[in-house]
Amino acid sequence: RHPNTQPPTAHELAAAADIDELDELEDDGLDDEAFMAEYRDKRLAQMREQVSKEKYGTVEEIVKADWTREVNDASQECWVLVHLYQTYAEECGLMGAALDTLAAKFRALKIVKIKSTAAVENFPDKNLPALFMYHEGSMQHQLVTLNSVGGRAMRPVDLEWHLSTLHVLSTHLEMKPPPPAFKLQNANTGRRVERRSGELAGDDDAEDPEYGDDDLEEYANGA
Repeated sequence: RHPNTQPPTAHELAAAADIDELDELEDDGLDDEAFMAEYRDKRLAQMREQVSKEKYGTVEEIVKADWTREVNDASQECWVLVHLYQTYAEECGLMGAALDTLAAKFRALKIVKIKSTAAVENFPDKNLPALFMYHEGSMQHQLVTLNSVGGRAMRPVDLEWHLSTLHVLSTHLEMKPPPPAFKLQNANTGRRVERRSGELAGDDDAEDPEYGDDDLEEYANGA
């Protein structure tokens, strides 16, 4: 410890404590009743606010007519993720499963899905899955295909990390998760070799298309 660094006072500890930690401080002898009551009320108010925000928890299907209300308008209060998908596209299944996991974990995040051609006419299958992220009424970020999140080896934790780098959600992850290991059999020797998914040729070669508000027609603009 630096010689000039002073340990936090009891009041400073209480100001940063949660409800359980406040109880522990009281047990340790912090007996300023007015001070403790003030911070207990503050923490309870924060908890009630958090609970009021955590009202989602599942991925909901929407229709074209509901886009403005369910996406643009809703994004004034929280982040809204829109998954454009097709049931026959394998990678859309991977994205859907990851979003189901994140929806249950981050209940303050609103996640919806809609078939791509129901949202944008003639949306190309080669650009699926597509994930559009809305906040404050308009699209802020986009993820088109799985190329930048591990391709077909993508796990929910990979998507969680990616979204955290965009400040869409807060994660306890401290670093980017390492890619999963898998086994390859050498055709010449018959030996099995462990590789990482990122070592496969072509995992990161393709450039993801970029969509703007005009490309999403009235949906991105809220018209």
